[in-house]
Amino acid sequence: MKANICIFAAVAAILSGCVGDFFQPKVDTAKFYIFRAPEGGASKAGKFSGNAKVNLLPFTLPAYMGRHQIVSSDGSSGVTISEFHRWAELPAAGFNRALVEGISAQMPGADVYDYPSVSASAGALTLRLFVEEFIGELDSEVWLMGRWQIAGSSPADALDKKFDIKVKCDGSYDSYVSAMNAAIFHLSGQIAEGISEFVSKNKK
Repeated sequence: MKANICIFAAVAAILSGCVGDFFQPKVDTAKFYIFRAPEGGASKAGKFSGNAKVNLLPFTLPAYMGRHQIVSSDGSSGVTISEFHRWAELPAAGFNRALVEGISAQMPGADVYDYPSVSASAGALTLRLFVEEFIGELDSEVWLMGRWQIAGSSPADALDKKFDIKVKCDGSYDSYVSAMNAAIFHLSGQIAEGISEFVSKNKK
């Protein structure tokens, strides 16, 4: 009888330990990132002149950028989806913010409205963005490709340009995200230059 009691007590102790481990909070080892202007970006502040109100229309990123896990290419047609390296926000929201901040930093006279915020000014410009690719290999480079278009009241005056930006990374996710941030900042510089050029060309 005593032996049975001892066995039951031992089993109860084991089960109690298992249940305790089950409910014990687990440490989250995932690292979270956001899009932001790269260090040193401030050195390019105010690079382009001119004043303009710009409405950035809604745009979409490639479908593989629609998740919180960071996605990278394996060098062929496959991708790697990291469970331990994630975006702290939806990538599209972060991309928008970083792009607007980058344009404003490099052209202080550009007042960029990110939809649903819009400028009702009659002279407001429209910025359309089409992102075809935004991915890379961890130990190679990040690739940002697409086109952008700036237009005023007359579609005939629209400025339409393609972009194909590549930034090297060294194999770590920290470097990969830094390269993505640098690519967005480079794109924002191209757009800021385009806005400045458009404003200068269409001055009345």
